[in-house]
Amino acid sequence: MLQKFVYWTGALDFLVGAATWYGAIANPQYDQLVPLMTLGMFLMMAAACLMWAALDRVNRSPAARSHNC
Repeated sequence: MLQKFVYWTGALDFLVGAATWYGAIANPQYDQLVPLMTLGMFLMMAAACLMWAALDRVNRSPAARSHNC
């Protein structure tokens, strides 16, 4: 259950990151473009890390290997 929660949290972070980029590009403002683009990229990278961690749990966790989760 936790694995699915982490995976879907990561998937939704991609959408939030893309929406942040869209907001920055659709309404460019001089003082907000770079911070919003940076925030969007951070969210997308965090999403990728969460999704990878959720799917690669067996190889990364000794406890998961011993209990065959």
